[in-house]
Amino acid sequence: MGEKEQRFNEFFDTMDASGNGVLTIKELHDGLTKKCGFEGDVDAVAEMFCGVDSNSDSQITRDEFIDNCLNKLPRKEAIKTNLNLVFNKIDVDGSGVLEADEVRELFKNLGFDLSDDEIESYISQADNSGDGKISLKELNTLLKE
Repeated sequence: MGEKEQRFNEFFDTMDASGNGVLTIKELHDGLTKKCGFEGDVDAVAEMFCGVDSNSDSQITRDEFIDNCLNKLPRKEAIKTNLNLVFNKIDVDGSGVLEADEVRELFKNLGFDLSDDEIESYISQADNSGDGKISLKELNTLLKE
């Protein structure tokens, strides 16, 4: 199993609140909202849900979820989802912001080995709030530029 597939499996497990191996619309919405910062309403999630529920049985199995994440998500959405998963994994203390050591780990997980100066440069570029840390929103803004 590849690293991406492992991450999506772990994410599936965190969303599967009932532990029954399938996702409901509510579980998908709650997971995307709490774990990825998704700001859409339940209707947007229901539309997404229908696109992933390939056999139309009103539930998303692990296989449907993994297949969709690996093969069907538009590239931009796949990158954003992967970034959100990595961000939450790297934010060890759950503070919702990344400090310099966490930023280094984030870029390392994305395949970049950056110097201290490069890390500080990214933090200063992304840090719109001036707190010396990067929130998920600030990181997404930086990477869109």
